[in-house]
Amino acid sequence: MNYTKGEWYIEKTYGIPEIRTKERRIAKPLYHMGSEDREVEANAQLMVASPLMYEALKTALLFMAFVKGRALGPADIDSEELFNVIEQAINKADGK
Repeated sequence: MNYTKGEWYIEKTYGIPEIRTKERRIAKPLYHMGSEDREVEANAQLMVASPLMYEALKTALLFMAFVKGRALGPADIDSEELFNVIEQAINKADGK
């Protein structure tokens, strides 16, 4: 998958959140009629966490395949690593 690599973060411009990397803006959550600031902020948090969540899901799939005896990737993934990757992704989505 070819998505924008690097750390994604939220930067507000005129009070409106933008999803950015060091190099450029990636996205801007839209306000629709009835949208509240907290909803748009939550959407922005999910957007910045999406690359990390994607990587966490790939790691989880490799671990599950290893446990089930299927060789999809490296066999050196352990449950502690998997736990940490998933926890980090969830914390980023929660804005922590």
